[in-house]
Amino acid sequence: MRKINKDLTDMPASLAVRDDNITHQRRIELIKAAQYVKKAEFDSRYKMPDIKEKLQGLYHFKCAYCESRVEQGQVEHYRPKSKYYWLAYSWDNLLYGCPTCNQFKGTDFEILGEEVVPPKEGDDLRDINLCSSEKYDNIEKPKLLNPERDILGDVFVFDMQGHVKGNNNRAEYTIRTCHLDRSFLNDERRKIIDGFRNEVKAECLNATTKDEQKNAVSVLVRSFLRRSMDEASTFTAYRKAAVVWLDDIVKNIAK
Repeated sequence: MRKINKDLTDMPASLAVRDDNITHQRRIELIKAAQYVKKAEFDSRYKMPDIKEKLQGLYHFKCAYCESRVEQGQVEHYRPKSKYYWLAYSWDNLLYGCPTCNQFKGTDFEILGEEVVPPKEGDDLRDINLCSSEKYDNIEKPKLLNPERDILGDVFVFDMQGHVKGNNNRAEYTIRTCHLDRSFLNDERRKIIDGFRNEVKAECLNATTKDEQKNAVSVLVRSFLRRSMDEASTFTAYRKAAVVWLDDIVKNIAK
C-alpha cells in the first residue's frame, strides 16, 4: 500500500450533486430507503466510465491495498456501501481495488470511535462527496488504513521473502483484513528481489574486469532505485523497503 494523492475537488462529473444527475437521484433514493439497494440501477452508478477511468489514472491500474496491477480492477468502497449506503457514490469513499482484496475485505470495517449518523431525506447533501474523509474519520477513527488519507511511511515491514507485517495496530488490521500477506503476493514481491539478484549474478559472470563489473552493477542498482520511485511500478512499498538490501546482495555475489 502506498499514498495516493487524490484531488477531492476534481471529481468525475457523474458524481456531481445536482437534481438532474441520475447518480444523485439514486443517492437520494438510498437515503430515503435507509439502506443500500442491491439492484443494477444502483450498482451501475458507482461504476460509471468517468469514475473508473479517473481512479485507474490515480492508482496506475494498481490495487489500493496490495499494489498488484489489475487491468479489470473494481471500484472499491473504503467504507462499505452495505452499511454506509449514503456514501455509495461519494468521491472520497471510492478507491481502485483488485477483486481478491475486495473480496477479503468485504464489509469488514471496524472503528475505535463513535458511529456517524446517516443523513435523512431532505438534509443538505452539498458536501456528500467529501464527508467520508476527514469529517467522518475524526469521529469514527477507522482501524483500516486509507491510502488516500493516511501517512503510510514505514507502517508496513517487509522481509526478502515478500512477507509483510505491520508496526502498528492499524497496519496489522489492514494486513489481516485484506490478506496482504497471502502466498501469491509474497511470491510476486519476492520475484522482484530475486530478479535483481539474478541480474547481478549475470553481470558478474559476464564482466571481464572488476571495473566493468562495478559499472554494470551500478546500472542495475540505479535502475532498481528508479523503479522503486516510479508510482506506476507494482509493489512500490516493497521495492522501497528492498533498497536497503541491495548493497549486501551485491557484496555477497561479487566477493
